[in-house]
Amino acid sequence: MRLTTATKITLVRFLLVPFLIFFILNGEFKLSFVIFSIAALTDGLDGFVARKFNQRSPLGAILDPASDKILMLSAFITLSLTEISLNRVPKWLVLSIFTRDFIIVSGVIFLRFFYNVKTFSPSIWGKMTTGAEALTGILVLLGNAISRAIPFISSLYYLTFFLVLISGFDYSLKGLLLIKNKNQ
Repeated sequence: MRLTTATKITLVRFLLVPFLIFFILNGEFKLSFVIFSIAALTDGLDGFVARKFNQRSPLGAILDPASDKILMLSAFITLSLTEISLNRVPKWLVLSIFTRDFIIVSGVIFLRFFYNVKTFSPSIWGKMTTGAEALTGILVLLGNAISRAIPFISSLYYLTFFLVLISGFDYSLKGLLLIKNKNQ
């Protein structure tokens, strides 16, 4: 199987995750900020390249959302546990993101194996949630990199949490509707 440029960009995001974790845990927040920012940008870039150059592929359709979830959860878990950081992601936000992602992934697997649903389109709520998560990660890391508390970061945590809930309900409802339609 030939890897498309879009899929290669997605793989870069995967490969950046261990470096991100290492640098966060070692208090290297400037490097962490750069790595996370690049990784977050690749999320939009791989999708753009896939659409613009007709490089959508089954592998990319699996790797792209998986790499998003791995990047965000790795960054947020690490940033919630790091004692040396000025700005820390609250554990309740990490738990909400983990729970939502677990439910979504479990639902996708269930629909794939029991109802033969092969394609899953991201919703606008899912895209907004990913954007809020990326912005939250970037600002937390930036604040840590410049040793400044981000004054509005708590508001961003709550906005991200709200979007996590809305997108979780949205995906759950879409999954239930797919099951209902398949059973008719």
